[in-house]
Amino acid sequence: MARKQVSSHNEKAIGLYKRLGFATAENLPLRRTQEEGMVKHAIVDRSQAIASFDYLRMELPVERFRQSPPKAF
Repeated sequence: MARKQVSSHNEKAIGLYKRLGFATAENLPLRRTQEEGMVKHAIVDRSQAIASFDYLRMELPVERFRQSPPKAF
């Protein structure tokens, strides 16, 4: 199984992965913090999420890849 991680606001990457046969396996909420001039994002419970986007885990099962060739290009 192939796995990819992408921010939910990255529409171009998500579109490419979907055309390749990937599907969203998890939609994980993020908390945005700023420490020492750096912005950080951490996976948290939905009730604690304070970021403008989520973290997506996308997967491509081997069986799905073998069923049809990618239509990305």
